[in-house]
Amino acid sequence: VLFLISITAFSEPKSNLIINSLILFSSLILAWLYYNHCKKFKESFINLEIFTYATFKIGFYGGIFSRLCLGGIPFLIPLMMQMLLQKEPWLSGILMLPIALGLILAKLATPYISKHFSLNQILIINTLAMCVFFLILSQLNFLKFNEQHFLIFMAFGAFQSLQYASLNAIAYQRIPSKLLSYATSVISIQQQLGISLGVAICSILLKIFSGPEGFNLKTFQYNFLILGFISIILLCFIIYYLISARDEA
Repeated sequence: VLFLISITAFSEPKSNLIINSLILFSSLILAWLYYNHCKKFKESFINLEIFTYATFKIGFYGGIFSRLCLGGIPFLIPLMMQMLLQKEPWLSGILMLPIALGLILAKLATPYISKHFSLNQILIINTLAMCVFFLILSQLNFLKFNEQHFLIFMAFGAFQSLQYASLNAIAYQRIPSKLLSYATSVISIQQQLGISLGVAICSILLKIFSGPEGFNLKTFQYNFLILGFISIILLCFIIYYLISARDEA
């Protein structure tokens, strides 16, 4: 909680850098102390044994970075619509409907996709598609909104659904039944942390790239570019641990 408070506070225009840094440092110290507590007591809330499985590491860390990247889009796009195109808040929200449509279509197509592709293939291809998606967003001219934007948003919804579903599935792939409750608790925390962190990081990036006159198109394009770079790191991480999981098997 303290970690999220400090990260969110950094995005505020008149935030106190010293106080925020102290809160961030305190949160890291507390996390380190709890980590040592978990190492001594196996019956603690988080059983570190689950992190010995490479597939769980993919699901946990991959989930955080995926939600960091994807979770910021529903925050950035409506904000951009309001700031650059002077759209009403309700209309900016309606423009996000293609994302919901993409989510629904991906849910319907998931059983068909699972029959023809392995979980590892879906994860790698979908993460690569995420990288391409953010690259496209960084080059789009949102000042001229047209039908291609709706198609891109719908594709984003599909990517998001497949990414979360595949990461959740791979996280539990090799977890034994005795550790399943611990894994479920950790994954639920990760989901909340990842989404909150995504919005906070995007807010900080907006603050960094905004000019003296406030937000402009370049501000958002740079933001999308950074998220694309994080997605590339995520792709490398997933490939590395998929190889480790294969060796582990």
